[in-house]
Amino acid sequence: MLPARRSALKTEELISIRLVCLFVSLFIVVSGSANTLKDQKDNEARQAMTRAESLRATWTAPTLRQALEDYDKAYSIWTSISDFTNASKAALESGDIHFLFSEYAEALKRYKNAETTAAKSRDWLTQARALSRMGRMHTYLGNNDLALQQVNKALDIFTQHDAVRSGGASNAYGEVLTDLAEVTYEKGDFVKSS
Repeated sequence: MLPARRSALKTEELISIRLVCLFVSLFIVVSGSANTLKDQKDNEARQAMTRAESLRATWTAPTLRQALEDYDKAYSIWTSISDFTNASKAALESGDIHFLFSEYAEALKRYKNAETTAAKSRDWLTQARALSRMGRMHTYLGNNDLALQQVNKALDIFTQHDAVRSGGASNAYGEVLTDLAEVTYEKGDFVKSS
């Protein structure tokens, strides 16, 4: 009876080991396909961004409209895979095109999306740029007090990151100062705006 019991235990152990191996294999396959799907979506978003930039370079109204679609597509894809850094940049570009078309409400939406996603990814430079452009939009919409708040938030972000400011960040800082001058001019403070 003892050998039969050993045989039953070995069979149970083998079944347990096989089940563990099966679950480990299944986990590896599922996580591998998830990474592949994420990579495919990232590639699709990058292609949309490249197309948008190429279309934008032609500088005609129809191609700018097509570029908007591609920027929005890239934003949606990157948001769906939690790549908030790239999503914020796509939203910022989309906002800039809406601004060119004088579609200020749409531009403001895109800049808000850029600011929110940049904050999620801790991309301080894109967040500051988005806040500054939101300030500019509020000025165009006649909300000068809100515009000043947005631009001051952008300036605060630059102050917090003063030690790590690169050449690109210095250019963005200059844009924020320009937006600040525009807001203060619109508010009637001509001395402060110059």
